[in-house]
Amino acid sequence: MQFERPKRDQQIGAGMHKKSFLEKGVLPLFVTSEFRYPHTPAQTKSVFYISNIIHELFPQHTVHVTQSGKTRDGTSLVRTEYVPHDTDPLHRKVQHETLQNAGAPQSDEMIGAAQSRMDNDQRVQEFMDQYEATGFYEHHGYLHGWGGQDAVYSADGTAKFVDVNPAWYEPEELGKPGYVDDCLTFNPAKLRAAICALPLERKERALTYYNRLMTLCREVGFTFEECKHST
Repeated sequence: MQFERPKRDQQIGAGMHKKSFLEKGVLPLFVTSEFRYPHTPAQTKSVFYISNIIHELFPQHTVHVTQSGKTRDGTSLVRTEYVPHDTDPLHRKVQHETLQNAGAPQSDEMIGAAQSRMDNDQRVQEFMDQYEATGFYEHHGYLHGWGGQDAVYSADGTAKFVDVNPAWYEPEELGKPGYVDDCLTFNPAKLRAAICALPLERKERALTYYNRLMTLCREVGFTFEECKHST
């Protein structure tokens, strides 16, 4: 899908991999994130499917993705719900520093405090254990990219992770000969089993995303008959 950044937006975040912009004059509020490094069109599309599966599985801790696509000049974009920072002064300080420093925090102490808060949060650790059990993190899952700077805390102390990524790495990124299971950020069989354990309405939505994701994976060259973790 092709779409552009809104003409009226304000940059609210910067990281090593993305820049984020808050749309103005639109309710509900959305954030458009611009990937700093290129993804293939299929990878960009996979962001939408895999992120919405994750959100159906873990709605309390992850964001809802409404669009993913490329601009006319080939920049990869993703549009997500806006998670307010008002109740999380530590996250606001980290974001302020990264904005002032082209995506990198200026203070090791600041980023360390954010990471320590996440590492010592029992609910986050329980979520990460559940997340891993669904088949993510087996090779190169999202948890490799999730750090304290990606967690926004609400007033009741719940952490929501605002970072999203494609469902696989390109083989050349990992030095692989082709689209093998090591390129995936998920285990197909474990993920499907987790989806099937959801309440009916969420399961149906997640299965729709899952089936479309699997079709997309096969279109780019994954052969799941050869994927040792998908049987």
